[in-house]
Amino acid sequence: MTWGLIEAGERGWSDPAIVASLTAAVVLVGLFVVIENRSDNPMVPMRFFKSRNFTGSNLVAVATSFLISGLAFAMTMYYQNVHGFSAIRTGFTMLPSVIPMVIMGAASGALLTRLGARNMIATGMVIGAAGIFLLGRVGIDTPFLALAPALVIFGTGMGLVFAPMMTTLMNSVETEKSGVASAVNGAIRETGFAFGIALLGTIMNQRYRSEIRSSEEFNALRDASNPQLGPLQPVLDLIERGINFGGRVIQNEELFPGLPESVTEPVRIASSRAFVAGMEQAFVISSVATVAAAVVAWFLIRDEVPVVQEREQVEGRPGNQVSATSSPASAD
Repeated sequence: MTWGLIEAGERGWSDPAIVASLTAAVVLVGLFVVIENRSDNPMVPMRFFKSRNFTGSNLVAVATSFLISGLAFAMTMYYQNVHGFSAIRTGFTMLPSVIPMVIMGAASGALLTRLGARNMIATGMVIGAAGIFLLGRVGIDTPFLALAPALVIFGTGMGLVFAPMMTTLMNSVETEKSGVASAVNGAIRETGFAFGIALLGTIMNQRYRSEIRSSEEFNALRDASNPQLGPLQPVLDLIERGINFGGRVIQNEELFPGLPESVTEPVRIASSRAFVAGMEQAFVISSVATVAAAVVAWFLIRDEVPVVQEREQVEGRPGNQVSATSSPASAD
């Protein structure tokens, strides 16, 4: 599944290898569920998913991983390809989102007892989605400082989510199974990362290709009646191929040596605009999807779930209860 999701961003969703990979994944997941349900000692107890808190926490994990991977993927390419930043400089541009994550993560413990897990999770996801939506309103020359507030908003929202998500997850299973629950959540997060890159990358590519093909600057260099433009067509085919070649890539002397500025400048502008259009569409879709996931998570998650270990019940020992909030316990 992970391989298929990652490769789909480059190969396309209709590629036979992608279709075969994802089909096989669905079949194997179905078999896995059947086998685990029949096993006396399952690696992943399917009964975990009967808990609304466990299912809700993993939904949040997928949504936040999807959002973070989409942001990292798109913004990294935006700064390097469109603005021409180095890899190191691009890394520093993410600090306005990372620092609020750390600060809010440290403060989330105190907030958890006051606001409750599901309120913090839903609020954080909506705030993060707002930050992503604002990042989609950029242009090819938008300066870094103009984007910093949106990154701060995104980081603040994500910082509110992580601690209550893990608290809710751990509270949804008996203590002796907490390691299994954490591992399942980790695998689900990794799938969310892969899915975010693959799906948003595909969305960006499709919009990029559509935009650049309709660009006047780009089409002017496609003039078939001008024989002097003939040798340039393979280069334009490559630029049109996808977002990896958008922006300032055309000015890379190692990839495209000897091209005059009369060619590189209109291609840079056209491909940068196409890239930004693709990024905007991907960010709008991901922000809407995150808000939808926040609503579902709010209805699924309960602020406090007493967990009673089945084994301890059988042995007549008191159950294990872990509170996510200071409110009275309520049954899931």
